[in-house]
Amino acid sequence: MNFRISIRILLAAMLALYGCSAPAASGNSSPSSLPSEEASASREDELLSSMSLREKLEQMIIIDVRTWNGSDFTEMNEEAAQLFQDYHFGGVILFSENYSDAAGTAGLILSMQQLNQASGGYGMFIGIDQEGGVVCRLKDGTSMPGNMALAASGNPDHAEQAAEVIGKELSVLGINTDFAPDADVNSNPANPVIGVRSFSEDPETAGTYALAYQKGLNQNNIIACWKHFPGHGDTSEDSHTSLPSVDNSLAELEKTELVPFRMGIDSGIEMVMSAHIQFPEEERETAISQKDGREIVLPASLSHAILTDYLRGTMGYEGVITTDSLQMDAIAQNFTKDDAARLAIQAGADILLMPIAMSGKDSIDQMNQYLDSLEAMVKDGTISEEQIDESVLRILKLKQSRGILEQDYSTIDADQQKERAAEIVGSEDHHETERKLADDAVTVLAGRDSLPFDPAGKRVVFAGAQQSETNALEYGWYRLKQEGHAEGEAVFLNYDFGRNLNALKQAVSDADLVVITSWYDNLTQLDPEESSMIPSVQEITELAKEKGIPCAVISAGVPYDCSSYPDASILAAVYNPTGVSSLNEDHQPEGTYGPNIPAALDVLFGEAEGTGTLPVTIPERDGKQFTDTPAYERGAGQTE
Repeated sequence: MNFRISIRILLAAMLALYGCSAPAASGNSSPSSLPSEEASASREDELLSSMSLREKLEQMIIIDVRTWNGSDFTEMNEEAAQLFQDYHFGGVILFSENYSDAAGTAGLILSMQQLNQASGGYGMFIGIDQEGGVVCRLKDGTSMPGNMALAASGNPDHAEQAAEVIGKELSVLGINTDFAPDADVNSNPANPVIGVRSFSEDPETAGTYALAYQKGLNQNNIIACWKHFPGHGDTSEDSHTSLPSVDNSLAELEKTELVPFRMGIDSGIEMVMSAHIQFPEEERETAISQKDGREIVLPASLSHAILTDYLRGTMGYEGVITTDSLQMDAIAQNFTKDDAARLAIQAGADILLMPIAMSGKDSIDQMNQYLDSLEAMVKDGTISEEQIDESVLRILKLKQSRGILEQDYSTIDADQQKERAAEIVGSEDHHETERKLADDAVTVLAGRDSLPFDPAGKRVVFAGAQQSETNALEYGWYRLKQEGHAEGEAVFLNYDFGRNLNALKQAVSDADLVVITSWYDNLTQLDPEESSMIPSVQEITELAKEKGIPCAVISAGVPYDCSSYPDASILAAVYNPTGVSSLNEDHQPEGTYGPNIPAALDVLFGEAEGTGTLPVTIPERDGKQFTDTPAYERGAGQTE
């Protein structure tokens, strides 16, 4: 019998002696059901001592399997099954490509864990980016309003409630790790990637809501991974497509970006994700970019000064550190796979996230070469095996504390798991909570005294920047109509970012009320030569004002566009542009949808108060740029 399997059998017997029950399949185990810290440590040490070097390295890798042989990977196949049997990876991260429906995804995840465990594996982190709002992977789940919307409500309990719903849905699917909350402080209006994923520009607010969010996840035994250390909020570049640089020192960051992470570390957070961002004031080591031969500063994900000296040393963090995806251009364009792995491990990362996209037999060959290279670097002393052991021990301790190591996946009934997943994911109760939270987030910046608008006998023109937003407006209107809160004629148009502006102008001429969506996510939208959306909305607000027609502008993204609409008679921010991809014949969403745009209609027509306030300051515009003068201060909102 394999020695490792013998050890696992011995540990199972020890569990019986200690009287510890295995966690439920849903992951909703109480703290008292988990093994004691002293007993846990000895088990983890025993497991570590039984591992080969290859297995240790596999434990430090979380893979993605978005597709297999060109098709979305939504169900297990023979080749992929061999992958999960032959390699004992630390975990898998799932994406929308892996999601068919709740039942199918629950079955896929269970098969992964069963294959891994049956071959002597150690249970896997099953991770996902389910932040809520604009970052959601569950195609039939409850998306929730998103972080900035939750902070706009002024009630941290709302973040906990949203995360509790997300946690319930993840848990029943078999997902045990959420790469959330996003603890970034969105202090830069030019930031193209964080925006509404951040709770606020205020560090204390961001930390308070991140802690509440974590609490909601933890109630369902979901590991919360805080990101992106030491902060991605003050960048004007996206690390998915470039290598950003922030010129602040860590001493300066301690006043802003690091505040939420300090709050989290003081509360005992379990996992932190590092950012692919250069901090040249703190990291002086450089490398030559394989992309263009430039000398570049090592980003935080590859920086010993930031991950080990500062995060572990100065801040005293003892949990697991994972890199952000190593497939992102910030890393993939500038470093070879082997160099990125070496530098990340030497920097202090415990987990290499998505180093190679697993997508078929060719990718298995690439993974073998990758592991061979890592193993050789350990054997020749380039990478310390002692450091590898420390990382794997941290991983095993986290798995043990969350019941992943000792869960017997073979005893879980697949049909029952699928049935429960279909029942819980996207349930009516969850959507009711989602609506209430979205309603409370709506922030009225102008026109409160003209609300609610009575549409009875009136003609209302609804215009979305794209079809999904138009669908969201249609859903919101017909939902109110079915509830008896809206009467009148409604016209729905997709102005297509300005390409369908003439048709909208004609419709406005005969309207009694115009409702139009706008959003902002990067500086190019302030440039009429790059984007016609904001100029188009400006034209409509001016036209409506000339004709004496009330016009409500819904700022659906990060609300920096609000300073562009002085002629709007009603102006409301909702913090999430996700609309409705498709509607059925009863005007109901098919699949997951964004609740925020429909929530604006709840406020416009009197079903909800909309008492939100701004979590960020909105600057005045000067042509294609923002100024330092506030148009609306953080905390603004016409709440009465």
